[in-house]
Amino acid sequence: MKRILVPLLVGILGLLPGPRLQAQGFWNPARLFARKVEADPNKEYRLRSDHGPWMIMAATFSAAEEAEMSAAEAQARQLVLELRREHNLPAYIYHITFDHSKDVALDATGPARRLRRVRYQRGNRTREIAVLVGNYPTVDHPRAQQDLKYIKYLYPKSLSIPQLARQGKKTYQQLAAYRLAQAQVDPEKLRQDLASRLGIKTSVFVRNNRRVMGPMGSAFLTRNPLLPEEPIREHLIDEFVYRLNKHVPHSLLACPGKYTVRVATFSGSSTVDPQKIKLVLEGKAQLKSRLVQAAEMAHRLTEALRAKGYHAYEFHDRYRSIVTVGSFDSIGRQLPDGKIELNPEVLQVIRKFAATQGADGKIVPRTLVGIPFDVQPIPIRVPRYSPAVDYGKGT
Repeated sequence: MKRILVPLLVGILGLLPGPRLQAQGFWNPARLFARKVEADPNKEYRLRSDHGPWMIMAATFSAAEEAEMSAAEAQARQLVLELRREHNLPAYIYHITFDHSKDVALDATGPARRLRRVRYQRGNRTREIAVLVGNYPTVDHPRAQQDLKYIKYLYPKSLSIPQLARQGKKTYQQLAAYRLAQAQVDPEKLRQDLASRLGIKTSVFVRNNRRVMGPMGSAFLTRNPLLPEEPIREHLIDEFVYRLNKHVPHSLLACPGKYTVRVATFSGSSTVDPQKIKLVLEGKAQLKSRLVQAAEMAHRLTEALRAKGYHAYEFHDRYRSIVTVGSFDSIGRQLPDGKIELNPEVLQVIRKFAATQGADGKIVPRTLVGIPFDVQPIPIRVPRYSPAVDYGKGT
């Protein structure tokens, strides 16, 4: 057994980062086993709304003159490729335009406290280029926190001021000069100088923990700026579930609205290959898995509802299948007391398929083609595919 473990340990140690990266204090073992990120120099990795929903704002670039913006964008693209190629991090470019055409009111410091109006010196519009990294399902996801720490201590070649100078180039990263000056500060010398100038004998606390970080030491987690300003719900699905439903007739993924009403739920107990479920739905195979039986019942009920004129959809995941009715942009509006007043159309669907009460007082679920509906239908968000779910799992 020991003879096997020794070569295995040597092999693993051979995969660890070299002295240059280890000297920076951090390395990212999770990226070692993650799916390889594409890094094609002929492609532009522009940010899209299906990235994220949470990302790391790694760096921003800008130029004082519009004529230099192309050079700033070139540096941003080099950083994106470097992060993808050498660090296996999914990086994207995002263009930001700020409109300064309106005056800005500032509080005057004089005793009269009047407001004065100012304009920006750089004109009515300014442009910046941001480099964002990652696809994280939540802001506190372990992978997000690990990647953030890793990025803060990186020293990318594309952001190295000495290396750019040797190439006759300059950096367009914002606040680069400030970070460079901060890195030169000796905290002990600064502490002594402050104590001497202030004429005090007690120790002066100087916090300068960012001086050892790299040029992206100010990186932070943020939402994908292309997403609408609304809470991020747990309605995102991974690639496996997406493939499971992609070619299903009347798939819920094809529902155009944001919300629908779940009217029936069928539970399973095992995971089945999506191709097998597809064959079952097409009538080309029969399996006794409870999950497949659930999928078959959902499909039959969806077809029966469609035959009656309802906009019904089916959806399958690893553990169950559901049937929904309707497509809505909103489930209702929030009242001053915090309660939700349901959309009349949503309420109509809920009442149509909710269970009834029998003469003996018992709850009787409604049925169609011998298949029961849920006792209480509920509105749900329409599921959407997001690479963030796969990325968060490290797949």
